[in-house]
Order: sequence, then C-alpha cells, then structure tokens
Amino acid sequence: MNHERIAELRALEADCYGVCFYMLQEEKSALQAAQAALADLYRDGEFWRLQVQERERQLFRVAVSRALKQCGQ
Repeated sequence: MNHERIAELRALEADCYGVCFYMLQEEKSALQAAQAALADLYRDGEFWRLQVQERERQLFRVAVSRALKQCGQ
C-alpha cells in the first residue's frame, strides 16, 4: 500500500512543484512547499478515497495552501 501511494504521488510531483513554483517564483521555496504538500497528501486518508480527478483538485488546493504558508515564512 505505501509503495502504491508513493508511486501515485510521484506521478503528481511535477504538477505540485509547478503550482508552488508559479506562486513563489523561487526554486528553493517552491521545492520546500511542494515537499510539504506531498507529505500532507501522503498522510491524508481522505485523499486516498477520492476519485482521480478529485485528487488532482485536492493536490492543487494543498499545493496552493503550502505555497501561501511558505510566503509567510
């Protein structure tokens, strides 16, 4: 199960980083925000119950949230 989750998150990794980089315009901050977002999603049991399209929307929401938090640091 964990290997499946990791594989699915790896498939979303570039999109997550892209959202974070678009918002932050700085590589290091975007990387930190994307890593935090992916870790949040990994631990979110509800995320894994969603359909694929809903997971993509949730990824966007979490990436935006983490990028905004990164701005405040």
